[in-house]
Amino acid sequence: MTPTWAVILVGVTSGALASLVTAIVTASHERAAEFRERMLNAADEFSTAAIVALQQIRDTASEIKQFNGPLVASGSFKPEIKTLLDQANKAVDDVFAKQAGVHLLFADESAATVASVGVTAHLRNMLMALDQHPDSINNHMQMSLYSRNFSGTQEEHVKFNQAALALQETWWDRLLERWRLRRRSKKES
Repeated sequence: MTPTWAVILVGVTSGALASLVTAIVTASHERAAEFRERMLNAADEFSTAAIVALQQIRDTASEIKQFNGPLVASGSFKPEIKTLLDQANKAVDDVFAKQAGVHLLFADESAATVASVGVTAHLRNMLMALDQHPDSINNHMQMSLYSRNFSGTQEEHVKFNQAALALQETWWDRLLERWRLRRRSKKES
């Protein structure tokens, strides 16, 4: 027969260990959820800033195209054009600032970070096309550069959003997707 004190000791020890394991698992899960939330917030801020910058650059390009007369006076853009270009530059600078959060939270080699670098590179190239003296995008080559980078920005932005949205998938979703892909590849073989 087991002494009563031994039964009580085993019960108390088991309860304490179970509580400790539960606390550790809960804390780990909460930290992971908080980190995922921070990642999604950084992705949201970057994505929104990228769209705002793209719209600002598009509006600036439209104003430049509609501007009557020469864009340059005394070797630099006229004040109206300079103001438009400064606004577009500020919007792109904001995207670069938001990209720092993406780099920090997503890691440098992640799909989201690589796509964010693509977005910012295309935005900068669009600004370079707008900032060309003396005709800006009224020049055919600069307009071509602007158009290619406008499309490139949109494509990279879609890639970024897809990579960021993958954070919402649970481990179960990823497991099921892998299983579906394996079945599909076996059927194709």
